[in-house]
Amino acid sequence: MARQKTWLVGSGTDCDVVVPHPNVSANHCRLTRSATGFVLEDLQSSNGTFVNGVRLVEPMAVSRQDQITLGRSVKMPWPGSTPVASADEGQGSRRAVESTERSGLAGASPSLPPHEAVQVTVTLRGSAMVLGRDPQCDHVLDYPMVSWQHARITRDGTNLFVEDLNSANGTFVNGGRIRERTAVKPGDVVGLGSYRFSVGTDGSFRQRDYRGDLTVEARGISVDAVGRRLLDGVSLTIYPSEFVGLMGPSGAGKSTLMNVLNGYTPPRCGEVLINGRSLYQHFDEFRGMIGFVPQDDIIHSELTVREALFYSARLRLPSDFSNRDIHKRIDAVLAQLGLAGIDDVLIGSPTRKGISGGQRKRVNLAMELLTDPSVLFLDEPTSGLSSEDTLIVMEVLRQLADSGKTILLTIHQPSLEAFSKLDNVVVVAKDAGSADA
Repeated sequence: MARQKTWLVGSGTDCDVVVPHPNVSANHCRLTRSATGFVLEDLQSSNGTFVNGVRLVEPMAVSRQDQITLGRSVKMPWPGSTPVASADEGQGSRRAVESTERSGLAGASPSLPPHEAVQVTVTLRGSAMVLGRDPQCDHVLDYPMVSWQHARITRDGTNLFVEDLNSANGTFVNGGRIRERTAVKPGDVVGLGSYRFSVGTDGSFRQRDYRGDLTVEARGISVDAVGRRLLDGVSLTIYPSEFVGLMGPSGAGKSTLMNVLNGYTPPRCGEVLINGRSLYQHFDEFRGMIGFVPQDDIIHSELTVREALFYSARLRLPSDFSNRDIHKRIDAVLAQLGLAGIDDVLIGSPTRKGISGGQRKRVNLAMELLTDPSVLFLDEPTSGLSSEDTLIVMEVLRQLADSGKTILLTIHQPSLEAFSKLDNVVVVAKDAGSADA
């Protein structure tokens, strides 16, 4: 690093610092050493460059103490921060931030948070490989919506086949759910839960985990009902790890827009895309990655918190989850939401004392988090809460977004402190020329 003064950072193989991540542009940003330190410049990247959480709009002085991300979730590696892989003389600090895992019985994936995990190459050893949550599988996938033994990949000569093993949530090839042993070829994509495996020309599989990597995009959405136009030409993009508020007057179409984005209400025209692919055409594939928390409680008042979550898990998680595994999952979610210690407390009702209003909202959220969705939609999660409970809920959601989840919520008149937790706001307004304006 002593002589080089400029480093190009991006996913392109000709970059000085290569970050092979789907949310990183080919030429994402440029780091330049100046007389007094370093200057960082975004190169019109698709998902932006962020310094300490603020999007870069012009060249800015930075240091190694700054938190720099490519998009909202991918940490920018500093040149020279790890050993350089066999670079020819004159290539400076060129290196690839990449990991290779050789399966069958290969080790675990890199110990990074899901939204920072790099792609992994999975190589079939022998004639067959089983994928699933079972630690005895040839390739273990630790995700709640993956079954114990989910799918099998086999080789017959030079041909590769994928077979679903009666999984709860299905195995997909190029977005279509397979019902029988299916041949795959280079360029095909196999999907299991949040994982995608791209078939390589050498017969290997390039694994990517979509957790923390989902972008939700609306293009020209219009919705009609009973002769009225509810939404007209709405376009927006919500990036990975973004926490976005949906605001507007009553009757403007906030709930309608949310229901279009979460797959509940197909638009009359326009499209909703998840990572560039149609949500409605591939809903069966994406639905396990989407969570929705309605405004009204969905928990039974006569159950304890743990009982409510246990019964919900039994309905939502694959049937091969043991009771012990479910309770471990519940413990993890309760800790994540700051609810540890109330698991044996009654939910309660207006006539029977139980948990607080803020805790009820978080228990409703916990039900969705049992399946670990990558995108969360919440309808008025702070409605009826005190200012203190509202801030607690907003801070919990902020932390979930920082962990890699994409979050959209409707919210009404937030305080400045609650508002500051959001990354962006979508304002839905009534058409000034409409009868409802």
